[in-house]
Amino acid sequence: MIEWFSSKNRNDYVTIDAKSLTFSIGTKKILETAYKAMLGVDKNNGIIHLKLLNSDLANRGDLDQSMLNHISIGKSYARITNKSFIDYLTQNGLINFKNNKCLKFKIYFDKSTNDLIINLKEEIAWLKAIWFIFG
Repeated sequence: MIEWFSSKNRNDYVTIDAKSLTFSIGTKKILETAYKAMLGVDKNNGIIHLKLLNSDLANRGDLDQSMLNHISIGKSYARITNKSFIDYLTQNGLINFKNNKCLKFKIYFDKSTNDLIINLKEEIAWLKAIWFIFG
């Protein structure tokens, strides 16, 4: 039996390099609706939370502006640049670039909390092999 593939069925993912988080096109569509994002981490479970904020929430005055991250939108991706956050993940042993220039993880959207969830235990391994060979 043949199962026909639809581009709507692709997995969403995030690529983390030394200074940024770059999101796939499927996740980009979710991020386009946000004005800013807050980054949080559950160190015990190795999970990154991205709280998506609209402009009203981001500008109401009760949030520390240094916690709000700009979301850059390209044609086929979205990106949050925050080297300090990536350094924090590395220093706390949550990610390890070793010989890789970047790491790739599955990403999920939690509609109940309006959060994007990155489980750092769900690395997409094929990217490691590509960077090892060609990087």
